[in-house]
Amino acid sequence: MPRSVRTVLLALMVVVLPTVTLYLISSVVFGDGALFAPLRIVVPTLGIVAVYLGWVAFQAALMLLLPGRTVQGMPLADGRTLTYRTNGLAALSLTLAAGVGPPRRVGWIPPGCSTRSPLCSWLPTRSSWCSAP
Repeated sequence: MPRSVRTVLLALMVVVLPTVTLYLISSVVFGDGALFAPLRIVVPTLGIVAVYLGWVAFQAALMLLLPGRTVQGMPLADGRTLTYRTNGLAALSLTLAAGVGPPRRVGWIPPGCSTRSPLCSWLPTRSSWCSAP
């Protein structure tokens, strides 16, 4: 498969998968699980889209900038091996530290904001997502 086709498919995946997820959430929350006739569609705001694209850019920067051990992948059909940098644990740690700690401390995420989320109505365990800190 040509590199340009792979790039387009990856870009579509970044856009289509969150859209399908929002549609399925709408079906469960507002349509009693009816897949083809939800009563309401959850439409993301521009702020949510900006946060999502910022998160994707942040993850791309972590992938490129974080150090990690370089390993060889499995041999391909033509005998070549791909090289991978194993920095996923460091990227996860930085993502969690940057995404949870500072926004709560400076007040960007007010205490109890998750209690107003429509997701709280159907989550099986309400203790962690839907309770004030």
